[in-house]
Amino acid sequence: MPPDRIEMDRIPLSRLEKAARSGRRSKLFLGMYQHYEELNRILERAGRPNWKVLADEFTRLGLVDINGNPPSRTVAKNTWSKVRALIAKEGVPLPRNPVEKPAPFSPANPVVKTAPEKPAQVRGDPMADIYRQWDERGRRMPEPLNKGKS
Repeated sequence: MPPDRIEMDRIPLSRLEKAARSGRRSKLFLGMYQHYEELNRILERAGRPNWKVLADEFTRLGLVDINGNPPSRTVAKNTWSKVRALIAKEGVPLPRNPVEKPAPFSPANPVVKTAPEKPAQVRGDPMADIYRQWDERGRRMPEPLNKGKS
């Protein structure tokens, strides 16, 4: 195997990806990309966002364009379009802090099963009688229909 191949095998893929993209994306782009889901929800609720005010907020957060300048209204809007295009192509990025997995079962962390809450009853709910009977029985199963018949 050639020596340069051995060196390539030692470099983590995450470093290669970061190196490939370094210097090509502004802090504004990276900030929008890393917080895509939250920002997308905000912008969808806004309908027609005020890109001038957003550009000012991005500047306050230190999110600048590729040249290190505060983003203008047009730069902020165009950068968001580029982020959306990349998301459409590659998918939504993974969260920066993955959700913590629950601890496995142990005597110190027992699993406690509780009765499920009954859903809210609505007018004309066909299950209303069943819920009422369930509550009257103290949440016990009904007696078998053929009890005592053998």
